[in-house]
Amino acid sequence: MPILFVSARTSDDDVLIALNIGGDDYIKKPYTLSILLAKVKTILARYEKAASQVAQTSGNAPVAPSYNISQDITLDTNTHKLMVRGVAQSLKDMEYKLLLYLIVNRGRVVTKDELLKNVWEDEFTGEGTIAVHIRHLREKTEDDPKDPKIIKTIWGVGYILDA
Repeated sequence: MPILFVSARTSDDDVLIALNIGGDDYIKKPYTLSILLAKVKTILARYEKAASQVAQTSGNAPVAPSYNISQDITLDTNTHKLMVRGVAQSLKDMEYKLLLYLIVNRGRVVTKDELLKNVWEDEFTGEGTIAVHIRHLREKTEDDPKDPKIIKTIWGVGYILDA
């Protein structure tokens, strides 16, 4: 679901907060209707394109019916369900695509730019959006999301699936 902030608040801190909590764009008032319409069309086109495609994988690797992330965590690619210790966790579309991309590229650092290009198919989405989706995945997969053992951050570079 695209999130577009429209606000009279204009400080950089307000914009950063909005983008870091998952917003796709921030429009400061006053704005023209043509700018608002163009931004909405662009965001909707990007999301429709992403929703209509299966997560892109490097080297066009085939997508298996399911992947074991760890001993007790499995991703079912047919149902887009994440099974964690026998409990089904539903994933949002971008969470699924992000997790699948990390699984297919397991054991290597995936840069933020690579994720933006291959998962979001958009290099203009902010890094804050990636961080929010990673946090949501960690909340669903990790025993302690603040001390991740599965999806690790490589500071200043990107992420690695290291289960």
